[in-house]
Amino acid sequence: MCICDTGAAKQASNMGKEMNKVREQVRTLITEGRRFTIGINGWSKKGLTASFLGISASFLHPTHKVALTFLPNLFEIEHSHTREVIAEKLHSSLDSWGIDPRKVLMVVTDNGSNTVKAGRMTLFEDDTSNSEGTEDDDEEPEEEEDTEDIGQTVTLHRFPCLAHTLQLVLKKIETNAAYSQVMTKARSIVKKTRMSSVPIKRLIARCGMTVVTKCLTR
Repeated sequence: MCICDTGAAKQASNMGKEMNKVREQVRTLITEGRRFTIGINGWSKKGLTASFLGISASFLHPTHKVALTFLPNLFEIEHSHTREVIAEKLHSSLDSWGIDPRKVLMVVTDNGSNTVKAGRMTLFEDDTSNSEGTEDDDEEPEEEEDTEDIGQTVTLHRFPCLAHTLQLVLKKIETNAAYSQVMTKARSIVKKTRMSSVPIKRLIARCGMTVVTKCLTR
């Protein structure tokens, strides 16, 4: 028992060291990035027993000329998934990984109202002073209590996920009588085909592909 516990502890220690090593390598790559695209996606387990929020970051490495994508954070979040919760997790991810908000080109999200609102409220303070527009220095700012000593604000620009947007188009098509019957028949064929492995194998052997069931979100 003691030997097993010692071996497990050593393995856990080695895994921790490797994780820290990889984490530092990723941090180094991030410092070399010039522009970042941030992705946000949330989902829940069946039965709504748990919910998660994944935040990804993609950028083109200026030296290696390759596109890099990594997952900075995967959060388990409590209900409800408000815009404040999503915005706070986004702030936390950028801050913990040292991603300058001024380098974020866009934030890609689905079309849920909570993520859309989270993108609108995600503002970051920029400590750099404005070197232009000095003509108005003598004028009193409209909201002095909000602008004093914080410089400019950086607003993240939201871009809707193309896959989610196309899915909305497909849902709209299903309401059209000219297409609804065809799509209903297609779903029926797919359902019957997937009830047995025999037709699946024949499809793969003939065309190298198979049929997939409908997914409401993809």
